[in-house]
Amino acid sequence: MNPDAIRQSIHTALGKKPADLIITNGTLVNVFTAELLPGTDVAIKGNRFVAVGTIPSAARGNETRVIDADGAFLLPGFVETHTHIANVFRLHDFVRLVLPRGTTTVVTEVTELGNSLGLAGIQAFLAEARRQPMNIKVTAPCFSPPYPEMETVHPFSLADYETLFRDPDIVGVGEAYWPRIVNNPDQKTLELLSLAWQHHLPLQGHGAGARREKLNAFIAAGIASDHEPITAAEALERLRLGLFVMIREGSIRQDLEGVAAVKDMIRDFRRLSISTDGVTSSRLLNQGHLDVLGRKAVALGFDPVTTVQMLTLNAAAAFGFSDLGAIAPHFRADLQIVAHLEDFTPHTVIAGGRVAAERGKLTIAGEEYHYPLFACNSLNLDPLTAESFRYPANGSEVTVRAVRPDRQTMVTHEEIVTLPVENGNIRPVPEESILKYVVINRYGRQRLSRGFLAGTGIR
Repeated sequence: MNPDAIRQSIHTALGKKPADLIITNGTLVNVFTAELLPGTDVAIKGNRFVAVGTIPSAARGNETRVIDADGAFLLPGFVETHTHIANVFRLHDFVRLVLPRGTTTVVTEVTELGNSLGLAGIQAFLAEARRQPMNIKVTAPCFSPPYPEMETVHPFSLADYETLFRDPDIVGVGEAYWPRIVNNPDQKTLELLSLAWQHHLPLQGHGAGARREKLNAFIAAGIASDHEPITAAEALERLRLGLFVMIREGSIRQDLEGVAAVKDMIRDFRRLSISTDGVTSSRLLNQGHLDVLGRKAVALGFDPVTTVQMLTLNAAAAFGFSDLGAIAPHFRADLQIVAHLEDFTPHTVIAGGRVAAERGKLTIAGEEYHYPLFACNSLNLDPLTAESFRYPANGSEVTVRAVRPDRQTMVTHEEIVTLPVENGNIRPVPEESILKYVVINRYGRQRLSRGFLAGTGIR
């Protein structure tokens, strides 16, 4: 806040200046004290809350917009701590789907974008993010590529990280795979971790399978959070060691039910939140975003107010956001008005002090953004034809290795299958859910990789 904005906030709180927006007669969900406070009024000036409780009558000016909450619940805007927007969406489409559902802040990974377009690609994404009507923050990719012995990507140097870390919308380093850190880390990895801490940026972890001494070593390297626990015991082990635990419930995995028993094991929930780790468009359209996670948490026995805390103040704390996740003076004015606390369906959403959505529809739009030409037509590929996807073999049938993924654990297993050969080409058997897959190197440095996938349910 600049000096003039601070002065305006002080004067409005004292009734010397009119507020821009006042919400009256709400039931405040106080995430600091876990109280429900009926008859609460809230005043907003610019993009900040300036007064909560009793608002001086002089703060209501001729230009002040007044919304009567009529006793409905006032919740802070939800904070998404771990997702992958660019995998599925352009930002304006994502905002259109999640902001009306009460999500006002999102922290997203951009690893895939960094892999393909490098520093300039991430900077272009940040430019688009700043044009949106919600608060979008980004974590820098931790490893680019995640598995250098298997992948080729756009080069990403320590100097690139230094540039990113100076950007105010880079709020941490994205998920770090624990084996890359614990099992003999290379010098670049160690220098990256050190650089992040010099810039006071939290390190997100990907700790699937890490436990006991390996988990300790992972945290000792500076990891601050983990979204990979799939059982209550795994969540408890991480909470006891000081990690922020983000229970994953999204399109990739649904772990909330498996972790829910942790609520009966702990008395302090401050380091527990819920995130999606990415959602598909169909899930957003048909189910929802963090609102549906809140409903499921309550159905699994979490206290409704605790659930609100996990989706707001706790989530904000995982990144050290000291002015997000609560309805209180000086906090960013992100608020939703919800008729039924356990339902988490807002009829009004305020983002950064502006009414952003009403009755499920966006009321403000972001600025249009066109990506630079380097980000378009960036696949360096030879022309693809039907012949490109043939898997040649002799005879009438052949035995091959197929990949079978476990939908619960996301671990893949080998499966030996016999497939028909037609005109010298191995054919999939979709009626048995055995499909052909092709991996294409976007840089055109090697041929296509072909294989077979079993047990997906896709026919």
